[in-house]
Amino acid sequence: MSDSEIQVEILTPEKPLASEAAEEVSFPAEDGYMGILPRHTPLVAGLGIGEVTLRQGPNLKRFLVQGGFAQVSPERVVLLADLALLAERIDRAEAEADLKKAAEALSHATMPEEVEAALTLERSARARLEILGRR
Repeated sequence: MSDSEIQVEILTPEKPLASEAAEEVSFPAEDGYMGILPRHTPLVAGLGIGEVTLRQGPNLKRFLVQGGFAQVSPERVVLLADLALLAERIDRAEAEADLKKAAEALSHATMPEEVEAALTLERSARARLEILGRR
């Protein structure tokens, strides 16, 4: 790995999803997207819901992550995601169905945890559809 690259690992509770070098990585933190280059200052952040991109030259590799933590060091980024998928594995019909389920659940929610679960499902479905729209 050269000085212009950073090692990126995307891990889920089930299995490692990616381990590769990139020139740049961006990911959704809980309070907005972060762009990371090699030799970045160390940090830990909560992961939000959205698209992770790994850039290597003109090539982009895309993933969806949902929840978890990011650990950044000058030479490495580890995304410990509750859920992660390669963009190519996202199912449009499933995302559209989840968006409808979320709207239905939100219209019937009475407890705060029901509202939060419906909003999380909605954010996840919208993120998947946005990623599919960029491919």
